[in-house]
Amino acid sequence: MGKFTSAVILAAGNGTRFGGKVKKQYVEVLGVPCVVRTVEAFENCSLIDEIILVGDTEALSEMLEPYSFKKISRFVSGGETITQVLSYKVWATPEYRKAALKELERV
Repeated sequence: MGKFTSAVILAAGNGTRFGGKVKKQYVEVLGVPCVVRTVEAFENCSLIDEIILVGDTEALSEMLEPYSFKKISRFVSGGETITQVLSYKVWATPEYRKAALKELERV
């Protein structure tokens, strides 16, 4: 079996440092939310097998539904810290996965 690579997109947080009235993962760039552009980049990357989104599962699912992304495997609710999310929620799977981590909070 070949390598299986997951892209984990951390699209949670309030964007306190970013400022503004809209959380930065939802800010539009040329009419498209930042999180959509990020998912698009991984969706179009042949090295990525699946995309896992971490954040407000309901809001993300609703926002991304019209785009019909095929590599999104699941939505994971956020936690108190990034460490908690990665340790307990994202990696709580039996399979070994190499991950490409894109953290929208630090962009």
